[in-house]
Order: sequence, then structure tokens, then C-alpha cells
Amino acid sequence: MNAVEKLPEDFCSNPNVAWTFPKVFYTSSQVFEREKEEIFAKSWICVAHGSEVAQANDYITRKVIGENIIVIRGKDSVLRAFYNVCPHRGHELLSGSGKAKNVITCPYHAWTFKLDGSLALARNCDHVESFDKQNSSMVPLKVEEYGGFVFINMDENATCVEDQLPEFAQKLNEACAVIKDLKLAARFVTETPANWKVIVDNYLECYHCGPAHPGFADSVQVDKYWHTTHQNWTLQYGYARSSEKSFKLDPSVKDPTFSGFWT
Repeated sequence: MNAVEKLPEDFCSNPNVAWTFPKVFYTSSQVFEREKEEIFAKSWICVAHGSEVAQANDYITRKVIGENIIVIRGKDSVLRAFYNVCPHRGHELLSGSGKAKNVITCPYHAWTFKLDGSLALARNCDHVESFDKQNSSMVPLKVEEYGGFVFINMDENATCVEDQLPEFAQKLNEACAVIKDLKLAARFVTETPANWKVIVDNYLECYHCGPAHPGFADSVQVDKYWHTTHQNWTLQYGYARSSEKSFKLDPSVKDPTFSGFWT
């Protein structure tokens, strides 16, 4: 990165008079390429709720910074993650989500893989000279179930999710004791024509809540609303109330609250 794209060492040293990043950090492709390598490829990223891959053979696919990824529950009930690429000629192995068969078959040359990623059969390769079956398996990446959710990490040297998000699972469980028992009701995928940091900036403030989200602002007491930072995650917390514009609360719930987590 050149000098124009480096922040001063004392940038945001005093959060009371902090500024947003210079615009180049939102527009530069060079900056984004660096972010992909230094942030997204080295961080634990939440990709699913545990209920989506709770049973043997359940799988999901996700795309992260251009990488196609499979998360799958094996017949042995072990959760694993792989790059969604056949090691033979790079064809996509699975799409969408659902229940996999007992082997994954590449639709291009019909190589088949066990759900632990190992090669089961390479068609017509039995007598290929120097064919290395042991090194023809699907390429794994790190995966961990944490706080009721599934996280992946492309960095083979990464430690556990707790190291990145200390006490996050504990606070999440305090806010929703049944978080692990929840089921996915619906999943929506949207493409936003904006730099990812703009989306994060938007989420991390409620200054816009009143004008942009009147229903939310009516169901949470915005004048009694706290935002706390915890290293690599944040918690937005406030008192909740029934609203004709959004949700009706069960009257039996005493002192209802709202908790919004960001990692």
C-alpha cells in the first residue's frame, strides 16, 4: 500500500474526536485486495446456524471473498468444511444446501469423495502412472461450532473462535438461552452495491434508526439504548416494548429487552 492509503499511527487514538476512514479506504480496489487477505482470509466468519447442518449428510455452500465453500456433516456426525472445488479440474462439487448422498460426485469427470473429503474413486485412474490418491482429496479448511452458530476460517494457523470473540458465546447465551435450539425460518441473500465497511458502519450506529426504521425505533426505546464494544464484537442493548408498527410482545414477559450482536 502506498503512503496515501496508510492511516496515521495515532488515528482514532482519542475515540471522542474520532473520524471515519478517508474515502480511499472505501473506494480503492488495492485496499480491498489487502483486506481480503489480511481480514477475511484470516478471520472466523459466521456462515450458518447450527440447525442448518445438524444431521448427518446435511450440507450448505457459501461464497466468501470469491471462495466457494462446503460445510457438511459426515455420517460420523463430525462437521467439516472444504473448498467446493474438485481437485482434479476445479469443477464445483455441490450447490445450494440440503442432504448430500453418502459420496460427493463431481459432475464433470465423476470423481467421487467420501463425506470426510477423501477420494473414494477416480474413474479410470487405477493404472495411471504415479497417480497419488492420497493427495487427491478435497481441500479442507477450519470449521467450528460456537455459540449455536457455524464459523469457518481459511487460515490453517488460526486458533479457536473464542480467541477472536472472547466471551461472545457467553453473552449470546445470556441474551437468548435457547439460541442453540432455534431453527432457521428463512434465509435471504442480497447484493449491496457498496463497500463492506459502509454496511458495517450503518449497523454500528442507531442514529438512522428513527428516520430509516420507524418500526424498530417504536419497538425499542432508543432513548434507553447502549452500544458496547468487546474487542472484535459489539453488543447493542435496549429496552423493548410492544409496537403496532412492528412486533407485539408477550405480556407475560417481564422487562423485555433487545440485544443486537455484531462480529
